[in-house]
Amino acid sequence: MGRMGWSAIITFIGILALLGFLSASAAEAAAKDDRGWLGIYTEPVSPLPDIEGRLGGTPSLHGAECGLRVTAVFPDSPADQGGLQLHDIIIGLYGKPFTCPAESVRAIFTGALEGKQAGAPCPLRVIRNAVYKTMEINGEPVARPRQIEFWRDPSHTLEQLKSGDRLAGTAEVSQEILDLPVVLGLRPEARWPEPRVNATIYPPTRYRNSALTPLFWSLTEKYGFRAETEDLLKRLNRCHSGCDPFRLESMIYVHRNPFRLEAVSRHITDLFLNAQCSLQVLENASPLLAADFNINRSAVKRLIPLAIPVSTPSRRAHRRRLIQPLLHQIERVLQQAEQAHRRAFAALTDDEKRFLETERWNLSDAFAEDIYIHFDEDTGRFEKNKRLIELAQKIDYPALLEAAASLATLTDPLWAEEAGRFLRSIYSDTLAVEILLDQVTPAGRMLIGGTGDHWYRETDTAFIIDLGGNDFYSGNSGGNNGWDLPVAVCIDLCGDDAYESTTKGSQGAGCLGIGGLLDLSGDDSYIGMQWCQGVGYYGIGWIHDAGGDDIYRGRSYCQAVGLFGLGFILDHSGNDQYEGDLHVQGIGLAKGIGSLVDQAGDDRYYAKGVYPTGYGDAGIFDAWSQGCGMGFRTMASGGLGILVDGGGEDRLEAGNFSQGGGYYYGFGLLAARGAEDDTYIGSRYNQGFAAHQAVGVFIEEGGNDQYSTRQGVAQGLAWDECVTLFIDESGNDFYNGGQFFSLGASAHNSICFFHDLEGSDRYIYSPGPARAGGNDYHGGTSYSLFIDDGGGEDAYNAETYKNSVLRHTPEHGIFLDR
Repeated sequence: MGRMGWSAIITFIGILALLGFLSASAAEAAAKDDRGWLGIYTEPVSPLPDIEGRLGGTPSLHGAECGLRVTAVFPDSPADQGGLQLHDIIIGLYGKPFTCPAESVRAIFTGALEGKQAGAPCPLRVIRNAVYKTMEINGEPVARPRQIEFWRDPSHTLEQLKSGDRLAGTAEVSQEILDLPVVLGLRPEARWPEPRVNATIYPPTRYRNSALTPLFWSLTEKYGFRAETEDLLKRLNRCHSGCDPFRLESMIYVHRNPFRLEAVSRHITDLFLNAQCSLQVLENASPLLAADFNINRSAVKRLIPLAIPVSTPSRRAHRRRLIQPLLHQIERVLQQAEQAHRRAFAALTDDEKRFLETERWNLSDAFAEDIYIHFDEDTGRFEKNKRLIELAQKIDYPALLEAAASLATLTDPLWAEEAGRFLRSIYSDTLAVEILLDQVTPAGRMLIGGTGDHWYRETDTAFIIDLGGNDFYSGNSGGNNGWDLPVAVCIDLCGDDAYESTTKGSQGAGCLGIGGLLDLSGDDSYIGMQWCQGVGYYGIGWIHDAGGDDIYRGRSYCQAVGLFGLGFILDHSGNDQYEGDLHVQGIGLAKGIGSLVDQAGDDRYYAKGVYPTGYGDAGIFDAWSQGCGMGFRTMASGGLGILVDGGGEDRLEAGNFSQGGGYYYGFGLLAARGAEDDTYIGSRYNQGFAAHQAVGVFIEEGGNDQYSTRQGVAQGLAWDECVTLFIDESGNDFYNGGQFFSLGASAHNSICFFHDLEGSDRYIYSPGPARAGGNDYHGGTSYSLFIDDGGGEDAYNAETYKNSVLRHTPEHGIFLDR
């Protein structure tokens, strides 16, 4: 394994110059986004309920035949401030009732708001289920403050009752019609300052446009919708007229200019796939987390292993003296990382640090339960999570990366191997002992394990190096332990080891700190519950497994996850298994990068989910896994989720929202190298997807691959101001697109590129590829470009879709088999 020189490192710090200019007709500089925003989710209702009871002279339905039930209200949104409540039914807007069919009411409602600016009145007429509550004790009415207390928490009032007291509470529900004077406000994204233009973010000549770009524009001209397409590009650019502080510039860059998304994605893939050690991964990822990051060369130096003594007379007597220089070397690195860690969190007060340590899991637990944390009805939990997100802005990410880069010098395989040889020579007469050294230093506890099988239970170790044996790790295992243990490293040189944890923040985990795990050989197993196996949560963590047929198992937030930080797994070889449920296997959450890179082997990836999907489909689960970048709607943009497989005959199965995709300003990437035959099984939003202002990429290099979905919405789709790229470079492939909206589809101001370059392929999808629209969310159009190249004998089960056919469908879909 080679090492990069500093000239290469500096080059890498400047890379990922992601994309160049948009065309002159779709200029980067967008007008400030002052579109009016209401802040609700709705569903159609028909027929309307009968209005009885306490009408009290309020207006009647006035001919309304259908309505929109409010299914969620954004906290502190214009709707919330205007008095709109959950479960209200909107039956009129601007004094006009909805008299249309139920299937049209949402389009009519959004159409009426189209073009309205922030500050415009938006009077709503609603039906509300009014609840009238009363309470008496011993027949006497109770004061209102005590009534409120009772209905919020009856147990406290009941505990205050005396013997013989009788409490009676009644709740009466009746429906009322109300007129609410709502005023539109700014969209959440528009409240933030604008990001830099693309030409300023990265050099504009770094990457070339996709080879499909000329064809894209020539087909646009051929069918006469260039003006609409230029408007579409402007709409995508307008998504960044305001930008929260968590949005990665790489995502902004490619979202503005879809034509260079392929070049950018391939370069990101190369960077992560070609890394040979954890330090290289950090160096390659650094520009994505902090554009101004630069490694401090005076602080981060490659360790020089101590020379192994030729002979060691009186070894027992002089052992401690011989080993001290190595221990001091390790201690200096740990202290150096701790110093950078302190700088990374220096802006936090002691109270804020306590809050982070005690409440941090609250955010990820709530998100695993329901991604719509901005609609959390538990207001106390919502406020805590909001504060957790806000505090992440105080982290000094360059300092955090410097701390990780310092610590990563200890997980350099070359240094670890030399250190192992040195230690074996020193302890040659006692190697079979389980623990050779257990020493507490100013930098933390250090353990040196022998070649015997040992059970590492410790949760306070800053440094472990084990020289051999089939060991069992149930402690922190290279995971930092909050503020008490800010940095930690675990190195195992050989043996079939088992890493198993029942606590969060272990097995190469950086949770409020930095953690790294290096395992050089053996068939190992990694088993954990949450936040383990190469994860960074307000920190940076990694696993580097250099060989063996390994098993990774976790429940949620495992196997390369980054949230307000960076988490990654680098696995060099072996036939490996990755198993998890939710938010696993290359997940980039807000201000985070999660990168799972498996360089070789016939691997298996499984991530099926925990909770039944919110779409209500029996047997389907939401997984959000396998190369997924996602954010917290209206609160924090998503990060970069990466899954790269370097070769082998692989099988990937996942639930909804998985296998190369983004959600809410996230960027998700799945790339598979090699000529072997791979199998992909999804369910909904899979295999190259994006939803809600996001970017998704799926690139498969070769082989006769199988793509299937348990439901639909797979194999290249973009929904709601998104950009998606799906590429299969070669092979006789089989695509089963399922039910609806698959195989190169776009809607609601989105762009989707689908490109199969070679082979005789089979497409099973009755609606046919290259669907485009509707676009009722925002008006305007979309663009789906589906191309099957290579001249193979392809088969389509959809009527009129055949070999050597070019066709155009409105709003706008282009199908081309050539």
